[in-house]
Amino acid sequence: MYSYYARQPIFNLKNDAVAYELLYRDSLESTSYSFFNGDLASASVINTALFGGDPKSIFGGKKIYINFTEKLITNGIAYLLPVDSIVIEVLEDVRPTPEVLTALDNLYRSGYKIALDDYVVSDENCEFLNYAYMVKIDFRDTKENIERTAGISSMPRALVQFSFRAIIMQSL
Repeated sequence: MYSYYARQPIFNLKNDAVAYELLYRDSLESTSYSFFNGDLASASVINTALFGGDPKSIFGGKKIYINFTEKLITNGIAYLLPVDSIVIEVLEDVRPTPEVLTALDNLYRSGYKIALDDYVVSDENCEFLNYAYMVKIDFRDTKENIERTAGISSMPRALVQFSFRAIIMQSL
């Protein structure tokens, strides 16, 4: 069985590719996500991209953004990955359970960068901001959600970024 992923570049304001988001694909021709199990899709991307070759030569030493489900966050798989190369993307459907928050705290304290994918701030999920290196906002969301999330002023560590499935990232 073959495994595929798309390598979506992430650009800074100078239009330089500074990182890549890796997205599961089920074939060479696939242009969108079509998998029913996020855990297996992300595990497939990790296996193929990071253990199927030399990531530093494949990605030119740039950061790699990988989607993490609740299960992947809590099961410790991230510790198999190079702390200096990856950014853990917390998917929008991950709930801030005590187990998830503890896992994110441990990952953060271990030096891993954490991004919040398609994030919309709420009372329920605002604790995620304590660990965020980046907050990605999807411009396809409602105007109200975008404005509420973009207006976050108390992000201790997070840098708000805007996303329309292609991220413009400021140089850090």
